[in-house]
Amino acid sequence: QDIVCHVFLGHLTMFRKDTLMNVLNASLEWESIEQLFLWQIIGAHDCVNVEHALPLMPKLEYPQHSEALTSLLLLLKRETPTADLLRHVVNREQKDNDAFVISILRHWVAEHEEKLASLVQQQLVRSHGNSGGGGGSASGSGGGGNGNSSVSSPRKRQNGKGQGLTNPEPSVELILAHLEHLRRTC
Repeated sequence: QDIVCHVFLGHLTMFRKDTLMNVLNASLEWESIEQLFLWQIIGAHDCVNVEHALPLMPKLEYPQHSEALTSLLLLLKRETPTADLLRHVVNREQKDNDAFVISILRHWVAEHEEKLASLVQQQLVRSHGNSGGGGGSASGSGGGGNGNSSVSSPRKRQNGKGQGLTNPEPSVELILAHLEHLRRTC
């Protein structure tokens, strides 16, 4: 409590935007209690917001990184969805046993239904426009009968193609897989 209070009072700053990712990456190897304390201290800093932690999201695997995923979920819950937040969220690989994406989507549906619907539509249009340039991508994803391969394959191709981008556009297949998971679960 003392550390959090000192941060609140402005007497202590432990994290800056430019060094936060180094600490977050290192913390993935820490014990659970150490990670939970870290996320409490991060939450106390006014200069740190969810956007600073989003680059960590692609590295997080369920259940190995449950502390970081839970903390990001709680930070995202406080946010109004934006195009950038949605892109980061739906860019996660869809796995039936990982409820991270559908949890935040369900919350945003309850709190910001029309805004989220508009953002999902815009993201689908953007993603479709990006995949429309490569005629081979439609036949490549259609040829694999396994739903998981069609979800992850276009994403890998986009990651390689957009090396300069920190968060490439998710594939239409990936977005629809998340929406289907949400539909089946909720």
